[in-house]
Amino acid sequence: MSINGQKHRAGPGYLIFLASNDAHNLQNTGKTPATYYVIDFNTDRVHTVADKPTDEQAVPGMLPSTVIDCDSLPATATPTGSRVSVLSSPTLTFLRLDSHITTLNVGQSTQSNMIDSGDEVAVLKSGQVEVTVNGVASRMNEGSMLYWAPNDKRTIRNIGTKPAVYQVVKVTSEKTPK
Repeated sequence: MSINGQKHRAGPGYLIFLASNDAHNLQNTGKTPATYYVIDFNTDRVHTVADKPTDEQAVPGMLPSTVIDCDSLPATATPTGSRVSVLSSPTLTFLRLDSHITTLNVGQSTQSNMIDSGDEVAVLKSGQVEVTVNGVASRMNEGSMLYWAPNDKRTIRNIGTKPAVYQVVKVTSEKTPK
């Protein structure tokens, strides 16, 4: 991964955040095809950000472009599996960008009808789950991606034979409901 001319190594399990106006390029240096997801959120702040790379702006407290090895981060045990906090920070274009990885053990479920005010995207990294959103149930298999709008009621239940692991990316902006 090249960000503003700086090389970074990224592999399976990594999260790459690219801040607005940062030049970037991705090259597969492996021997097999690389699959990656691109999640692009836009907020009104995009139109107010200076037209120069974030490393030149160096705004204190704002997350710059970064490459994170999520698999190297510590997990915290929960009653239903575990959770890894990947990041939680304001950026130049978001009030807050959050990401976590949740593991649900076989037969376990999240709280029923969870509600969050932010826009969220989840990628099922492994396993099989039943996801109920606003009363409608569907199944997700490894590699599936799902979007939850603000205030959607949702429950995730592991229906597979091994732990289910999913990563959530959440954006909070000025338009996020309170």
